[in-house]
Amino acid sequence: MSDPTYRPRSASEIVDGTFRLYREHFVSFLTLSTLLYLPFIVAMIPMLRAMQRMAEDPMAIFGAMWPVMLISIFWYPIMWGAMTVAASERYLGRDIDAGEAVKRAFGKFGTLLGSMLIKWIVIIFGFFLIIPGFYFIARFFAVPATVMFENNGVGGALGRSGQLSIGHKGRILGTLVLAWLILFAILIAFSMVMGIVIGVATVRSGDAGANPTSSMLMQLPGTIAYILALPVIVITETLLYYDARIRHEGYDIELMNMRLAAAGAGATVR
Repeated sequence: MSDPTYRPRSASEIVDGTFRLYREHFVSFLTLSTLLYLPFIVAMIPMLRAMQRMAEDPMAIFGAMWPVMLISIFWYPIMWGAMTVAASERYLGRDIDAGEAVKRAFGKFGTLLGSMLIKWIVIIFGFFLIIPGFYFIARFFAVPATVMFENNGVGGALGRSGQLSIGHKGRILGTLVLAWLILFAILIAFSMVMGIVIGVATVRSGDAGANPTSSMLMQLPGTIAYILALPVIVITETLLYYDARIRHEGYDIELMNMRLAAAGAGATVR
């Protein structure tokens, strides 16, 4: 971020820092998000084609859905882990290396998969009771970060995130909700405009019927919206992780010492 000062931040400051960090490094984040989402796009093509044959073969869609489901389960944690690394690197003032970010996420694949599956299972069941669902969102906000940066196992990552959330669950949840609301407003407007443009173009081209090309075009706004959205949420969670460590552990002192040491090393080299 352009502000190098490490200190506790309010919800609005964290969200402002998220969008500022994203804006300053938009191309890097968007490139990584697009690359990470490519397997989903590839898997969606046969599913969309199967949707066109449902009248003739109602079961075709089920055969085409399993690649999307498998990718969602197994690739989603890699996406989140790699983006968390990228967000952390930029927060710490280092360059984003997309290949290194993905490599580090693959190195933690088993732990990322296990911890995030448990996290979302608990959250989903929690929403049957309404309030506990939101509680668990706040409690497990830092699971990917604690896996990637603290070498925790599945249980350790869940416990560590819960520890960092102590006394701050309301602020954490409020920050995430604020980021989501702003993001939804932007993406809804974007999707509406894109949908109108693609719809008009499809009708004018005479390709408005049910076929794979028109189906894929109509999915395009949602796909682009998700690619744009992913970095925002991951950056927010990553900044919340560092903010929690600063509040609980005085981690800002360590970060500033690291920055001073790096600056001193640079001066020595020159």
